[in-house]
Amino acid sequence: MGIFYIPQLLDRFNGDIKYFFDKEVNHRMPYEDLVVVCKALEKVPIVELKYSVVRTNSTEEVMINEPLLEGEEAMVSVNLTRTNRSNR
Repeated sequence: MGIFYIPQLLDRFNGDIKYFFDKEVNHRMPYEDLVVVCKALEKVPIVELKYSVVRTNSTEEVMINEPLLEGEEAMVSVNLTRTNRSNR
């Protein structure tokens, strides 16, 4: 099974980046370089995305619990939340 996302990669480190690169990647890097790689990856923001599509009227008022029909006005609400915080 491959790694497709940064959170998967961070999970695979399992606290031991040297073991991961030596055994799973089969690439020996100096430990100091591995620490730099790990710190850089931990700083990459991992976000959770939530969205909703709601019907609106001609004055852009949201019409709650109204079904959206083809050709009608709608609004897309997007919420991004960072799920990781770097301590470094």
